[in-house]
Amino acid sequence: WLQKQVDSLDYVTFTGAFDYFSEYKTLFATADIVHAVYPLDWANYLTHEARRFHEAAAMGVPLIVSSGTFMDERVRHLGIGWDVDPESAEGLLEVLRDVYDNRAMLSEAIATPELRKEHQLETYEELLVDATTRSIRKSD
Repeated sequence: WLQKQVDSLDYVTFTGAFDYFSEYKTLFATADIVHAVYPLDWANYLTHEARRFHEAAAMGVPLIVSSGTFMDERVRHLGIGWDVDPESAEGLLEVLRDVYDNRAMLSEAIATPELRKEHQLETYEELLVDATTRSIRKSD
């Protein structure tokens, strides 16, 4: 239903499905906003933190997420996007119109350089190695 909703906005490009490995870097580098709105009828969607959350944060691209979820709490706490009711197309359209009318909203919702670094894969690799090393030392 998302495609139908944004068709009325000539300033929105909805890409739909894409080949992650060959296209995501270009899409994130050129995106103004990342859509990470999931339905609330699965418990997992209430508590998960989508890969695109971390990718958007690492690339400095604001997100739109589902209200009332863990990602919503994180996005609002970090100031890197907006939340919408996943059942309401009007809420999504309102955020898109607001951003279009006030482009400064985009720069206000961009992750800081420190936050961007925190969400890069290299940082997670370091954290994983550190955690594994601590776990091995505890078992010795």
